[in-house]
Amino acid sequence: MAKKYVKDYRLSDSLDAKGRIRTEYEYIGGSYYRCADSATAAAKSRLLVILCTIGWVCWLLPLLFNNGSMRLAYISFPFIFAALTLWLLSTSAYTAVTAPDPMKHKQSDRLTNMLPGTALATAILSGIALIGTCVSAIFRIGELKSYDWLFGGCAAVVCAVGIIAFSQRKFFRTEER
Repeated sequence: MAKKYVKDYRLSDSLDAKGRIRTEYEYIGGSYYRCADSATAAAKSRLLVILCTIGWVCWLLPLLFNNGSMRLAYISFPFIFAALTLWLLSTSAYTAVTAPDPMKHKQSDRLTNMLPGTALATAILSGIALIGTCVSAIFRIGELKSYDWLFGGCAAVVCAVGIIAFSQRKFFRTEER
């Protein structure tokens, strides 16, 4: 449990049948509800899961083929680090689909605070890889392989996933009641 959420729980000790002390915790933190209505929130959550699935397919696809773009550090490093932000975006999407109303503080933070930042970081990192691919296409035209175009297209799709997820952030806001 993160230090941030420790105050949301109360610990209580009790004896079990064998005489051992059992520590149980109870959530005493606030109740968080989605600001959007339930039908809209469910639809946007499913859209986010679909976007993350498309993002993962487009992130993995260029790794299967031999392309020159992944050999260049200024292209491959941002694209590889986009996997971390895409993973965090996917955990936010999973939380959006599975979190009940009312939700706990950690789930609310994952939707309200983590989702926009990771979506924006995904768009920026894959956008850097896309720009690097375009620069390489201009200055290294003779060295391009056919799969470099696939890499550029997949980087554009991952960038679009991040932009669309970021633009949908208002539907994932929560408030404490």
